[in-house]
Amino acid sequence: MGPPADSLSGRFGVIGSGVNDVTNDIAEIQKGLDEIDSPRLERNKERARRRAAGEESVSDDEQETEDVIRYRRLIDVVKRARAAQEGELASGTGDPAQTTASTTGSGAQSASRVPQTSSTTTFPTPIPPVLPAHLKSNPFNDAAVLANTFNTIDDSITSHLQALAFNSISSPLTLFQTDFISRLRKGQGLKFQPLGHGDNAKPRLLDWETMKADDERHTARDQWQTAYNTFLRFIASLADPGQGDAISEGWARHYNRMISDPDFMPQFPAFRDFNIDMRAQFFQRRFVVNPDDPKWESMLNSAKIRHARDPIAAPLPFTPPSASSPPRLSRSLPPPRPHPYVQSFREEPLCLRCGLPGHRASACVATTPSKPGRQFFVDCSFGRIVTKDDRHVCVRYNLGKCTSTPSVGAHGAHICSLCGANHAATQCTRN
Repeated sequence: MGPPADSLSGRFGVIGSGVNDVTNDIAEIQKGLDEIDSPRLERNKERARRRAAGEESVSDDEQETEDVIRYRRLIDVVKRARAAQEGELASGTGDPAQTTASTTGSGAQSASRVPQTSSTTTFPTPIPPVLPAHLKSNPFNDAAVLANTFNTIDDSITSHLQALAFNSISSPLTLFQTDFISRLRKGQGLKFQPLGHGDNAKPRLLDWETMKADDERHTARDQWQTAYNTFLRFIASLADPGQGDAISEGWARHYNRMISDPDFMPQFPAFRDFNIDMRAQFFQRRFVVNPDDPKWESMLNSAKIRHARDPIAAPLPFTPPSASSPPRLSRSLPPPRPHPYVQSFREEPLCLRCGLPGHRASACVATTPSKPGRQFFVDCSFGRIVTKDDRHVCVRYNLGKCTSTPSVGAHGAHICSLCGANHAATQCTRN
């Protein structure tokens, strides 16, 4: 059998061989190509015969595998090497010892060959990489990357999530949580599954269940709001530039209408399920979400009624306690809080981005600060508060709780997150 298709480096030696040796190498590689590709060609012939006979359910022809493509490119490189050597011999620049060897037989060839001492070396033609079928051009070529740059903070939306949307699949909101987005950006432990079965399987899409993504129905409210902020940016990334403003605005209004509803906090599970149903419909049929539509309110009320009748519709898993260990809570449950925090008079959180109470900066989607005519001083990225010039701002200081020295290590700056002055956000006149 011919050489392994992935052992291309072992073929580079043909450049230093005689012309007859190169010809033999081509024949050897062609033999290997025929062996691995003939079954595919036979199956395609059988498909052609069935189509000619009038069968309707005949699958598409199989395309060349990556091994076959490598073989063909390798044969092309060897042919170029042979042409280069023939040109050298014809012009008198080739090795005389090799010329003698090629005319006196293989035995004399070994005896008469002498090492080359010429300073001129012929290198093999570089072999371009084999691209996946979905790529039309190499994304690592200079022309494709010169316009790009790196970001101090990567807030990009990966194409894996976009691929789900373009195949009418609604991603659970937990895929937009900070830790899962980070896994996608770094390519850590990603799993994929084909869409469809057998010959009809087309794209390979993200398999978030195998990747053990959390169940959205068990998401706490603060985690849900943080993930929703990323989801809104994801929605804006799906349409062509300037062509998806109506959709983006619709989802932003949908979110603002939900969190401003008086029942949002006490009946959060109902709003969470209502949003799951709305997203599922959107990715199947695509439409502009309109909170002013009576059907929107009707759909929300149905979710509220459903949860009022069955408040434990989706129970969390429970591990019974043993005699030697305390009870273990599901990882989806929030940790128990000290007693003072369970009182009904708990103070509302202050947003360190816009200055309004009722939400945290990680869940802020405000388009203007709390004071008219002012500009945002910070943004929230990966759970940190950062200024427009990427300086880290201390959250605890802005809440009046930090006693650390700001110049130690990576500690955030002790400045107001709302205006940049030397006071905490809780003391700023902007909020």
